[in-house]
This record gives sequence, C-alpha cells and structure tokens, in this order.
Amino acid sequence: MKLKPFSIVIFLFISSLIWVSCEEAEENDEPRYRQIAVETLTLEKQTFKEYINVTGRVESLEDAVVSTEAGGRVKEIVRRGQRVNEGDILTRLDDELLESQYEVARAEYELALDTYERQQPLLADSIITTLDFNTTRARMEQARAQLRQAERQLKNTELEAPFTGRIEERMVKTGEFIGQGMPVVRLVDTRNIQVNAGIAERYSRDITEGTPAIVDFTSYGGNPVEAEVTYAGSVIDPDNRTFPIEIELANPNNEAKPDMVARVSVLRSQQEEAIVVPRTATFLDQEGHNVYVVNRDDEQPVAEIRRVVTGPASGGQVLIEEGLEDGDEVVTVGRSNLNHGDRLQILESRRQSADEN
Repeated sequence: MKLKPFSIVIFLFISSLIWVSCEEAEENDEPRYRQIAVETLTLEKQTFKEYINVTGRVESLEDAVVSTEAGGRVKEIVRRGQRVNEGDILTRLDDELLESQYEVARAEYELALDTYERQQPLLADSIITTLDFNTTRARMEQARAQLRQAERQLKNTELEAPFTGRIEERMVKTGEFIGQGMPVVRLVDTRNIQVNAGIAERYSRDITEGTPAIVDFTSYGGNPVEAEVTYAGSVIDPDNRTFPIEIELANPNNEAKPDMVARVSVLRSQQEEAIVVPRTATFLDQEGHNVYVVNRDDEQPVAEIRRVVTGPASGGQVLIEEGLEDGDEVVTVGRSNLNHGDRLQILESRRQSADEN
C-alpha cells in the first residue's frame, strides 16, 4: 500500500516531535535539588543563665491599720489620700472630761508630795512615827501613779502616725463615738516595697538569700528591675509544695502598688563559655534532639542534620551540652520545611551576640 504525500508529511512531523521530546527528557535526567529559604545564626560562646520564672505579688513594707488606745467622740481626723509624716496627728478625740480628770490627779499629787516633804523633817525629829510617814509616802506614790495614768489617757486622745505614709482608708468620721482599740485609719508607705512569691520545693537548694533576681513590671509599663532575694523561707507550704521568698525594692515614684502582679525571674545557675541556641532551632525525633547545621563546603550551602544533647532551657534559649561548637551556623527560621541535604537560600545570617541569653 502506497502512502499519500500528505500522510508522509504528517508522519515525518510527528517523528520529529518524538525525537525532540526524547532529547529534552535525556537533558532533564540530571538530579534536581530542593532549595529552602531559611535564616541562620552563627554561634558564639557566652554565659548561660538559667532562671526560675514565677509570679509575685507586691506588698508594702509599711502597711498598718492604726487603732486608738482611748475611747471618745472624734473631733478631728485626717482625710483620705493625705500624706503624713511620722508623729503627725491622725485623729483627735474629745478630751474635755479627760482634761478635768488630769487636773484633779495633778492637784492630788501636788498635795500628797507637799505633805510628804513636810513630814520628812518631822520623822527625823521623831515627832511622827515611821508608820505615819510610810503611810504618807504611799499616798504620794499612789497619787503620782494616778497622775501618770491620767496623763497617758489624755495623750491617747491624739493618735499619732507610727511612720510616714499615705492615708488609704478611714474607718470613722468626725463626730462618731469610738471605743478603745477601734481601727481608725489604714496608713501605707509605698516608697519601699517587697515582692512575695513561691518557689517549687525542688529548687530549695538553689535559691538562698542573696540570690540575684529580676522583677518585671512591663505589663504595667515599667522596666525590669535587678534585685536579690532578701528572704528565703525554710518551710514548705503543704498545699502547693512551695517555699516563700521576698524581694525588697525601692519604689521612690510609687509606680508599683500593693497587690500588683509582677513576673519574677530568680537565677538558678550560671555557666560560662556555653553553647546556646534558640528553642526554635531544635527539634525532637525518636532518637533525641537535633538541629540543622549549614554546610558550606560546596558553592551552594546545604542543610546537615546534627544530633545534639541539650541541657536546661531558660526563656527562649537552650543550653547545648554536646553536638555543637563555637562558630557553627544553625538554622533558626524555616527549619520545619527542611530535610537533610536540602540546598539553602539564606535570607538572613547573623552572628550570635555575647549577651543574647
């Protein structure tokens, strides 16, 4: 059977397309590599500090509900929010009756004292008996004691501030009658504060008085403050298995207020010349922890998986005990898309700073 000229042309055209496709397939048989965009960090030895992070509560060092030692009608009382100095009068009670009692007691004491002094020479001349003189002396001492008591009661009608501070609460008003020992005002001094927190019992050997700490008030717009533990308790709370700590701080601008919440970081341990990586650089498989290290032996950097032994973690950093060295370049961003041997497109590469932890 003879082929028509038109059929021959079509046959030759199809054959040429097949031949070209085969040529392209042979060219594309070269191996293909994935290229993943990442960010890297070149490691540098530094000081690693492991912190215990807990929540603390602010408390004023001077915070007292002041009560009166006398009873009576309130004549004067300080206003709420008023600042007072130590020794200032907070409350005055009606002292008219006590003033009269004091005058009577003073008169009786002066009379008893005069009688006692007059009888001293009489006793020396044996004009009066020793019994009479002792009776007179006892009356004088009794009158003196009554005078001191009346003087004390009169003084107690004025309630003085035990320390410098600010009136935060008033429990009574002018004109009210109060009894002895009744609370009158709450006085608070916030120039010096303490932060109270609880530390888990497993850290009891690590935290002592003098341990460095950082108190963070950033949630209230404040700056972190470096301090130290001023008190570490010796007794464990059976309910939450913690022991108490206290950190005293100066608060000259009264920015921190009682019952505020603060983030407290207490230093547990410190290691010099350590290798530290961000948490985002490590990942876990069935055999342990790993990181991706950049291999620059070829023109194109390649991802190389590296087995590591991790230590304690603090904040966003992890201590590497084995597997990495100073100068290694690790992948910190883009790790989740990587496989061993992938080529890397490094978008940003930076060197670790010495104070990054």
